[in-house]
Amino acid sequence: RQMCIRDSFYTVHPIDAHTWHIEDAFHDYMYLVEGEKCAALIDTGMGFRGLDETVRGLTDKPVIVLNTHGHLDHVGANGQFDKVYIMPEDEALMHEHMSEGYRAVDIPAFIQEIGARLLKATEESLIYLPKDFTTVFMEDGQHIDLGGRRLCVISVPGHTKGSVVFMDRENHQLFSGDMLCTMGIMLNF
Repeated sequence: RQMCIRDSFYTVHPIDAHTWHIEDAFHDYMYLVEGEKCAALIDTGMGFRGLDETVRGLTDKPVIVLNTHGHLDHVGANGQFDKVYIMPEDEALMHEHMSEGYRAVDIPAFIQEIGARLLKATEESLIYLPKDFTTVFMEDGQHIDLGGRRLCVISVPGHTKGSVVFMDRENHQLFSGDMLCTMGIMLNF
């Protein structure tokens, strides 16, 4: 219920004592899910700097990234973290959407389309991303143990070939990317 602004690019909304909804300046959604031994950051948004610091302000546990799919607005800040999980079907898409060539075209077009006003340095930081992370492949039905809290990987191809949602059965929470979002169900053919 209470909103907490961490910096100029991220807004944090607590869901419960160990779960947060994070929104970046372009209204991309991320979720931080904390267990007893580690935390999972579900998606990393467009790639604004400081997501790692925002997350560190919420948990002192080690953090892994779980990508719901490989699109640019879900993988942008992957390089701010050490370990990134993705379905094998979306690995190439993730790397393409993090590449300078792709982002040099799509980021300025997106900024113009939504009428955003960014400093040139901020725009460039969304194009030239850090990419030094370890990629780990997930599989359908896999359980990711955070310590006292488990997320089940559920494959839902349709938005991309490797789209997934994460189910926390015990807490009755489902975390989705664009497969199911505020605009409904987004499928690509």
